Amino acid sequence: MDRKYKSGLIFLMIIFLAACSMKNGSSNVLEEIKKTEVCISPLSDFSLPIESFNYGELNEGIAIMPEEETILPGKPWSNVSAILYENTPGKENERREFVLSGIQKNDNQSEIWILEKYYPDKKDWKNVYHNYYIYNIVSREWRKISAMINENEKHKYISELFITDTGQIWGLNELWGSENSYYILSYYDDSQNKFFEDSRSVKIKELIQVPGSSLESEIVFDSQGYLWILASENGIYLYELQSGEVSKEITLEEGRIYGAKISPDGEIYYVSDIVNVEHPELLEGKMFEYSPASHELKTIDVPREGLFESNRVPSFFVFDSNGRLWIENKAYRDRDGQWYDILDNPLFITNNWIEGKSDRQFNAFPLLAQTASSDGNVWFTGREGTFKTNEKNKSWCWVSTEESIVLEDGNGYLWMLAGESLYKRPLDELEK
Repeated sequence: MDRKYKSGLIFLMIIFLAACSMKNGSSNVLEEIKKTEVCISPLSDFSLPIESFNYGELNEGIAIMPEEETILPGKPWSNVSAILYENTPGKENERREFVLSGIQKNDNQSEIWILEKYYPDKKDWKNVYHNYYIYNIVSREWRKISAMINENEKHKYISELFITDTGQIWGLNELWGSENSYYILSYYDDSQNKFFEDSRSVKIKELIQVPGSSLESEIVFDSQGYLWILASENGIYLYELQSGEVSKEITLEEGRIYGAKISPDGEIYYVSDIVNVEHPELLEGKMFEYSPASHELKTIDVPREGLFESNRVPSFFVFDSNGRLWIENKAYRDRDGQWYDILDNPLFITNNWIEGKSDRQFNAFPLLAQTASSDGNVWFTGREGTFKTNEKNKSWCWVSTEESIVLEDGNGYLWMLAGESLYKRPLDELEK
């Protein structure tokens, strides 16, 4: 296939569990493996019995292992603590979902925040309560607080955390109205161990509203605690949370924004749907870079051929510790602006149910680039679990069948959530 951009580096997976089968999971991990990551082998057998798969699920693109099998992170990951919650007496149908949300670094100690979605009846998905379980890394103690701003309004809860370099915690939730969506901004009061709605949420709502549309903006925080509002067909605003002052940095006249991130250099990248000049009936996804220092807005040329099935640029992108921009598991861009195609890896082969037959093929569902750590690793999630890769060693690793973002605590450790437990591992040593 012809490519208009530089051919990518071939990512080869290193299989560490060649002696292990999918049937016994990671139980026979070789003890001598100390420093290297224990990765799940993607293909344990040359052939697989068709009847071992649940065809009702195959059309959704599950992994080649049986759906019910769970493989937890292997070495160098270690299980630190299970989430300490108590089941409600008489509630046999209750269900809990946990999401790793953030790490607060303050006074030489760190706390890990985990969002809980609690369903008293797992069949009633509309009746849900939100809480945060907080684990203190130093004391190894848990505490629980409500993620709801108002106990009488269950829809007003904190769905996204922003933690500044000084340890201050802000919460955000997008609420959907009949014509518009808007954000509720809240702050965490440590002395009262509670979230309070910030009175300036009304001002944010006024800034971003465009009549007749349901999704208008993206909000991102930088490490200094400034809030950036990217309002579609409106502009980019800087909100100084301490003073309450807001300023319009640049006007955006067109495009529906659906993803935004801040680079390590403080530049704001976002993706937006723009009307195609040659075909006005079509929308074309584009990526932009805004520089707060120079107030300049630049278009980032994203290669299309062979990468993205639709005209949209995926909204899941992340910057690694070297400033490279990763888009899903499809491509990355170095600091010089050169794009590289990431070639499909055997790790992503799945069994899909296609046209009445089982067919082993590359998964149609991409991995989502979620976070990056200071050791050069980029961490992904997908339908089959949690993965990592590193451009320097050119390998992929399937870490666990559990989906979790991976966060760095500032003290040399990474954290993830699997099987309702916290896991940690040391950062990889940087190659000199």
